[in-house]
Amino acid sequence: MTFLVVGLWVIPSVAIGVFVGHYLGGGSWLGREKPLDRQTVLKALAAMLNSAEQLRANVDSHNTEMAEVGRSVQDLNLPSELQPVQRRLLLQITAALESNERLENDLTVARHRLEEQAVELDLTRREARTDTLSGVPNRKAFNEQLNYQLAAWRRERTPLVLLICDIDHFKWINDTHGHLAGDTVVTQIGSFLRQTLRNADFVARYGGDEFAIILSNITAELAAPVAERIRGMVAKQNFGIGHLQRVATTFSIGYAVVHDGDTAESLIQRADQGLYQAKQDGRNCVRTVENIAATAHAPSERVEQLPQPQQPTPSPEVSENTAMSLIC
Repeated sequence: MTFLVVGLWVIPSVAIGVFVGHYLGGGSWLGREKPLDRQTVLKALAAMLNSAEQLRANVDSHNTEMAEVGRSVQDLNLPSELQPVQRRLLLQITAALESNERLENDLTVARHRLEEQAVELDLTRREARTDTLSGVPNRKAFNEQLNYQLAAWRRERTPLVLLICDIDHFKWINDTHGHLAGDTVVTQIGSFLRQTLRNADFVARYGGDEFAIILSNITAELAAPVAERIRGMVAKQNFGIGHLQRVATTFSIGYAVVHDGDTAESLIQRADQGLYQAKQDGRNCVRTVENIAATAHAPSERVEQLPQPQQPTPSPEVSENTAMSLIC
């Protein structure tokens, strides 16, 4: 019975191990180009870890019961003709206990290896979806998140707003201070956005000097003041670029509010159009092609003058405190 239970556990374990090893190696399985879904493998590993722990506990309990049986058999005062049977039975119990002890050790090693594979797989997954320079999710992770949010919109009517933000005069930073300075600015902006946005929001590096922000559960009326608040907060920052030098930069932001029938492509296209309009209107401003009167904001002063960012007058329905609470 013990070996049957072990077989039922070992066979799936070997299969999972082979698949995980193959997946982490980046190869293909039987000529199939598409790799296994990492989340599926992680769930399988978690199930195997639980099975290994349960089986180890069962083996330990089984050992305790068998040891108790062995002591009871040994304490029996049998007639001489039955003593050979008693000795043989004790030998079988001892052998079973030793076998179970080896099995328990094997299960401990197997569980440890499964834990290592799960950690490695999770780390590989996070690295594959993180932009190494900015420290925020990359374009691949953004695409996955946007599709997920759109599915939530269609299923539960959870509103969302997409912002595409471009660092103004980024080429000037690279040309004047060097590309390392530009990289430093990207890194610090990524860190600043991670600390500024709500946990429910999602920020990713969309391109070289562009960031995409998905604001979850934000209505059309709140989109403009929240986007403007983000722009204003970035404009207040001075980013260190080494050698006691600091540089101020600003955001041009285009945004789009989700509508019925929207796809990821249509939402991105409208946000891009808003960003293009912000660039055309002098940078350091928020623009949209949505038909929302509250989104018209005048461009701020030139960044070289380092002004205090001009905030839009909140509408009666949306106070500045409300917009602030939706960011921090």
